[in-house]
Amino acid sequence: MTSEAKRSFCVTAGTILAFVASVAVRVAFGDTFAPGAVKFHRVLIEESTSKAKCESLDGRVFIETKLGTECVAYFVTKGFEPRRQAVLFFGGDASPEQFGTPGKLESELVMMKKLLQAWADKMRVRYVYVSRVGLQGSSGNHGERRLPKETFVMNAVVDALKERLGIDDIALAGQSGGATIAAALLTLGRTDVHCDVLGSGATELTEVQYDYLTRIGYHPNRNVLHRAMYDPSDHLGSIATRWDRRIFALADRNDTVVPYKYQAQFINELKGAGHLAKLIEVEGKGAHHHGTEFYSLAVAGACLNEVDDRPIVAAVAGGRSWGEQQQALIQLAHQLKRWKPPIGPVAVLKVAGDLSE
Repeated sequence: MTSEAKRSFCVTAGTILAFVASVAVRVAFGDTFAPGAVKFHRVLIEESTSKAKCESLDGRVFIETKLGTECVAYFVTKGFEPRRQAVLFFGGDASPEQFGTPGKLESELVMMKKLLQAWADKMRVRYVYVSRVGLQGSSGNHGERRLPKETFVMNAVVDALKERLGIDDIALAGQSGGATIAAALLTLGRTDVHCDVLGSGATELTEVQYDYLTRIGYHPNRNVLHRAMYDPSDHLGSIATRWDRRIFALADRNDTVVPYKYQAQFINELKGAGHLAKLIEVEGKGAHHHGTEFYSLAVAGACLNEVDDRPIVAAVAGGRSWGEQQQALIQLAHQLKRWKPPIGPVAVLKVAGDLSE
């Protein structure tokens, strides 16, 4: 990598390495439906029912849906407020063990905030981190993730944040269970989604859950799972057509949490329904080859900036060194087509070192 390229990054290697190490272990998937599994519990009960209590702190929004109310925490990056576009990101699931050590989840959130600000400066657009139900400042029971209520709550959060932050057009991005949300929101008929980026997404949700439960010795019923969860693949016919929307799935063939075949299947189904969808093979981080957050954030920003598919694929696809990928990621920020940044210096992303396991 050239010295100029190295200078064009702004987040320390230590932050990135620590971030990858912390999120790589967040791979729990089946706790909700596994009989006898350790249960989560509701948090912030007062905030979940009181708008005044919820919104007494900045960075929280009170949500009302037909399935109940919640208080949802979020973080928005600084800068580029005149631009009426933003990337909204949903993180992955947490295991009961991680839920029981909230300090680790909070440390992860601190690193995620730094990472989002770095990408915001690089891509010249706001990034918004939305805390999942029951985690990192949001009320509710994280054990109820992937159920219809979480889907409807997150859909209402997007509406509320658009109004609060002055946003018209959005890119949705997510990791694992967060990618399930990003896919599910499309099926609710949203026409404001310019880009949808699914990192290691559990988008054929029933099949992924069925395989997981079968693998650990249970005998699940597919019909029961379909009825219990909000599976995006069950609602493909409800996705509104938008000619300029692009959908990307970032998947590792060696992912042991969400099998590659199901991620590919979802993209093929989207294509069959007439949507612009592309599967990109990446190298997921961590022992499970499941961590794709870093790539998802880059792809979402580049897509919102109308960067063509080819350089996006080149920047994140596997089979190359991390140094080569860094240079390609830098170039994504140099291809803005529609929105011109204000005159003056613009901070860009810094990554150094090797992210290999």
